[in-house]
Amino acid sequence: MIFKLIPQAHAQIPIENWFNIGGQPASKYPELAAFLQPIILDVFVIATIIFFILLVVGGLMYVINAGSGDKDGMEKGKGALTASVFGLIIIFAAYWTIQIVEYITGIEIFFSGL
Repeated sequence: MIFKLIPQAHAQIPIENWFNIGGQPASKYPELAAFLQPIILDVFVIATIIFFILLVVGGLMYVINAGSGDKDGMEKGKGALTASVFGLIIIFAAYWTIQIVEYITGIEIFFSGL
């Protein structure tokens, strides 16, 4: 691989001695990647939930204001729908960018070693 010249990848920095709990090293997160993986996955789930809520609210705003003839309300609903779709595209692009970086570098960012 291209990045084999790097002696130690940042995602594999040992951090088990950074977090001493009661004098014992934290063995649950021996590397930085093991610490960040659950956080990153939770961010993806939360962002998807926000997308769904914004999609429903934007759709309701658009439909309700279209029935009443309120052009400003329709534009706000259309803006909410557009923002939710672009947000979902950004979420998927971030996920697949991480997958591509994993493939190119050989460093596992999302791994199931917990």
